[in-house]
Amino acid sequence: MAPRFHSHHLSRGPQIWFSKREYLAPFKFIQNTRYLPFLITWAQQASSSQKTAAYLASQGCLLHGFIELHRLQFQRRIFSCKEAVKYGKVSGNTTLVVKALTQLGNACYDQGQYREMLLAYQEAKSLMEAVPRALQSKVLMGLGHAYAQHGQAQEALDAISEAHAIFPEEIEDVPAFLSADDGTFSLILFDGWIRLDLGKHYPEQAYNQQAAQALAKIEAMPANRPVPERYRHEIINRRAQAAIALGEREVFCDYTLQSAESLRLMQSEKRRQELVENFKAARKKWPDDRRVLELVDVLL
Repeated sequence: MAPRFHSHHLSRGPQIWFSKREYLAPFKFIQNTRYLPFLITWAQQASSSQKTAAYLASQGCLLHGFIELHRLQFQRRIFSCKEAVKYGKVSGNTTLVVKALTQLGNACYDQGQYREMLLAYQEAKSLMEAVPRALQSKVLMGLGHAYAQHGQAQEALDAISEAHAIFPEEIEDVPAFLSADDGTFSLILFDGWIRLDLGKHYPEQAYNQQAAQALAKIEAMPANRPVPERYRHEIINRRAQAAIALGEREVFCDYTLQSAESLRLMQSEKRRQELVENFKAARKKWPDDRRVLELVDVLL
């Protein structure tokens, strides 16, 4: 039986991006009520409600992609993000289109599709003058990350520098699908992440040390600017990655234990994958180290 959801509900202009802490709630809302297929159908049909339906359908596709990320369903996420871009364009909402393109770029990264990643962020950059500054900054973070995959160090560093410069000091009045995902914590993550990836291309440079310093800034975040747990957890994993690159075994072990504890609080296959990948890298770095070997217990 189809859910009782009628097109007149669209005139209310709801947004389906809920609490940034209870990030599973939106997906359960969409999945359990089965609204998304109806929104997609209406988004494809010419009517007075088409743009509003497309606006909601695009957000729904982004949410599906978000859950697919944490379930390691990377190819499905690419499809969901492409659908989000498509319906965002139907809605005529440039901010939503740019947001969807940044998520598509991220999805391509997880599949190692670095050319497509760069193209998505370049398209987002071509549209970003019409969007809030926080999202402009997020575009530049992702663009810098894309350049880093290609070893384009100067372009990557210029992009993350511009992202810092353009990020708004005051909190903007933005749609929920932006406020739930963007903040200074994003800058800290991408600043470190970009330098970690540059360190893979140029191990003789000081990028790994710079990455560790950039990621450490999360400790100075003010109490009135809460950091979403999923971001805090990823930053812990990136700090562990930096510790391996720098040969800091004890630091790596400490971050691994922190990551394992966070995983008990927030079940995410994506964060677990990062934890396991770090452990494998540490085993190669310190193959006979007893302390590292003992960490296998926290992975089970």
